[in-house]
Amino acid sequence: KELILRIFVVSLFLMSCTCNAEIIKMRTMGEFLYGPDTSERKACEAAIQKATTEAVRKIYGEKLSVTEQLSCKEEGSREDNTNCVYHSYLWNTIDGEIRSSKLISKEIESIDSLSKCTVVLSVEAVRSIEKSDPGFDFKIKLNRDVFRHNDSLNISIQPSDKMYVTVFGWYPYSKNKVVNKIFPNKYDAKNFISGLVKIPTESALKKNYSIRVQFPKKTERSFVDEHLIFVASKNPVNWLDTYQFETFRKRLTELRKIEKRVRHVSYRIIRGKI
Repeated sequence: KELILRIFVVSLFLMSCTCNAEIIKMRTMGEFLYGPDTSERKACEAAIQKATTEAVRKIYGEKLSVTEQLSCKEEGSREDNTNCVYHSYLWNTIDGEIRSSKLISKEIESIDSLSKCTVVLSVEAVRSIEKSDPGFDFKIKLNRDVFRHNDSLNISIQPSDKMYVTVFGWYPYSKNKVVNKIFPNKYDAKNFISGLVKIPTESALKKNYSIRVQFPKKTERSFVDEHLIFVASKNPVNWLDTYQFETFRKRLTELRKIEKRVRHVSYRIIRGKI
């Protein structure tokens, strides 16, 4: 294996290549500002998650666009937002495979009535060097970006070629926080598509089937973000109905890059009327 060392102003990369992937080591920093209602341990965990997310963004580049990042700040909310930072970390690393993460340093600093935890990590990740098929892609459109409780969610998918499409939902503020397969299902059983498809399909609507968003019960936030993960493959994949997030992420990495296309879409649910 050939080891390539490059020094950047902010980050340190170490790359070693295998036939299908390269291992990248990166030094990265994260910080989290917190008040008296948040413990130092939770704040530093959030700083570590932010540092890891930043490393993944740099390593995987445009996969983790600004539109796919979550909004965690909410004025007037009494909830500490370390959970939201953790959700952001998971969401932004869904396509990444983090092999290891080592804490290099941790510093606590007082800023007026607040405190700040700053950490430096050494992160090791795996990045596929296999090229995606540029002709294998699809577009997604939701009927809206902002919903209220019990609104119908409709999805349009326009493929560039024939493909098998599976849609998963991840609801980080729900009780179980698992990844659920929402399409195909017993009402919409066929996921092989070659042209524009709307979910639910007309045949499913005739069976009084619909997809509705639900505002989570146990949160003080005035809004929450939920997420859809679209996985297109050239061949059928036997997906389970439910995954733990980490298991789902590992399952995604098992599919060859040239055989799949993964896209993410987030939407917002607000408390009360829009």
